[in-house]
Amino acid sequence: MDFRDLRTELERRGMPVPEFAKLVAAEAIPYASKSRLNQAWSETDPTPLRSDIAERVLNLWREVEEMLSVFLPYRLDISSGRRVHDQLLFYRKSVMAGALGVLGIENSCGSSTALAGNDSAEE
Repeated sequence: MDFRDLRTELERRGMPVPEFAKLVAAEAIPYASKSRLNQAWSETDPTPLRSDIAERVLNLWREVEEMLSVFLPYRLDISSGRRVHDQLLFYRKSVMAGALGVLGIENSCGSSTALAGNDSAEE
C-alpha cells in the first residue's frame, strides 16, 4: 500500500481523516496535520508529503492494522483518533512487556516464562 491508497483504507476501516490526523498528531509526526493530509490526498491539486513523513504516517497505519489483526475476531472501534492512540499505547506496552504479563494471564503450560536473555526491553 502506498500513501495515496491510505485514504481509501481509512474509509474502508471506518476512520475519518480528521480522527486519523488526531492520531498522527498524538504520535508527534511533524508536517502531517489534517490540512496537510487533505492537501496530499487532494484530487485536484495534490501537494505530496515529504517522503520521510509519508513513510512515518504509513508505518503508523501499519501498526494500527497489526493491532486490529491481533484482536480478531473482536472488532476495535477506530472512529476516534484519541481512543486509537490510547489503544495503541496499551498494545505497544503489551508487546514490549509480553502480552501475558500485562494482560494478567497465567502461563498454563506448567513452566515459567522468562525473557530469552534480552533484558533491554524492560528498561
